[in-house]
Amino acid sequence: MRATDTDLLAKNLPSWKALGSDDLILCSNGKLDPKMTEGCRTVDSSQAEEGWYHRQGGARRFGFLNARHDIILTGDIDLTVTRDCLRAVELVQGDIGMVSLEKLRGAPGLAEVVRNTSKRMLRRIRHRLFFTGLYVLNRQAWLETDDATTTKQLTSTTRKGEDILLKQAMLRTSWKVVYLPVVGGIDHRTSLEDRPAGQLEAGRKAWAQQLSPFSVTIRALIYVRPLMMGRYLGYANRSGQLTRTLLDIPQDGASKVVRRVFKRKAPGAEAHLEAYMKMDPSLTFVDAGANIGHISRYMALRSRSVWAFEPSASTAEELRSRTREFGNVVVQQCALGDSDGEAELLKHDSSGNNSLVRRSKDFASETERVEVKRLDEFMDSFPSPVGLIKIDVEGYEGHVIRGAMSLITRDHPRLVVEVHPPFEENEAAVRASLPAYSWRKVWRPTRNQFHLIGDASSS
Repeated sequence: MRATDTDLLAKNLPSWKALGSDDLILCSNGKLDPKMTEGCRTVDSSQAEEGWYHRQGGARRFGFLNARHDIILTGDIDLTVTRDCLRAVELVQGDIGMVSLEKLRGAPGLAEVVRNTSKRMLRRIRHRLFFTGLYVLNRQAWLETDDATTTKQLTSTTRKGEDILLKQAMLRTSWKVVYLPVVGGIDHRTSLEDRPAGQLEAGRKAWAQQLSPFSVTIRALIYVRPLMMGRYLGYANRSGQLTRTLLDIPQDGASKVVRRVFKRKAPGAEAHLEAYMKMDPSLTFVDAGANIGHISRYMALRSRSVWAFEPSASTAEELRSRTREFGNVVVQQCALGDSDGEAELLKHDSSGNNSLVRRSKDFASETERVEVKRLDEFMDSFPSPVGLIKIDVEGYEGHVIRGAMSLITRDHPRLVVEVHPPFEENEAAVRASLPAYSWRKVWRPTRNQFHLIGDASSS
């Protein structure tokens, strides 16, 4: 749990205590009031969460390892649990490795009925085992099937939790996973998010995280949150992308149906770029705006060396953790620009939206003072010529290119430059900065953004 959840802790902890366990563990990355947690064993999961983008996965894993018993009931402090959880505990025996219980998401009412009915229908259509984050597991089964490496790679865009990965891992073995169709808990955080202020905040975050219009539409329908959709479309209108956003909803939905009918795997976040991310494997790849390292990890297996640049201290640390297994990734904690110095980094809910360029007061949640360097400063440090430069710097593209002109003139690398609202006008600046390059525009599917692919002219 997070230290900010003390209000939910006071409301829900008594129900956990009422289950009568002699080993009730609270995993927290902050200090808790001893009076509030009396009768519980509190463990500090902050170190266990280091290097995990999906921190809940690290915290739960830490709790499993510290439990005194092999049959473990786990859930979030968002929940007021019921005694039906004990029925799930009794089921975990023999070859049954996990038992999941139903959760009521929000206060009982029409929204709750629509929400749970929709989820059941979707799971039946997609032939998935109904599963929630409130479950009981056999620790021996968990130890045999745990894949910490994969779980550690979960991100905010993965759309899976550590519980889903654990379920999938067990189903690939002889262990069985059971869904018990009884209400084991009531999720009070969902009730807070159902309020108008919560819906508006959810819509803002959806736009800031660049979720696809179809995904937001489905969430708004399933969770019965019209204000969430309204806020999301409001941001689209303010950025001049309302028409394209509305058109993307049926387009994205149709593509998902086609993939389902023909059983085609959904493309990854950057799948449309794979054809353009090819280079001589003896050359160096530069990742300007590496974030947590999706592209750096991909290119680490396809190049001699990867130099990943990320200005935010926390994101750079996450980047190091996620690329440590590769011996050829060099992480530089700095921003790239056209002059050396310092700048104010505007940080957002999604680290992929952090920027040195101010867009709107509504987006930035905090700021961080960061170092700025020219890419040309590093050109003599690369172990081989640079074959490809990916630039994803949220409006700072022109500055990065101007600070890399000597390197570009020397090595003539391919450039892959991401451009999206509200920085569309930067396309002209990017093209003008390298008139000797030939450029192609590649739209990202179901997103209001595109990439410019630049290659040095053969002449």
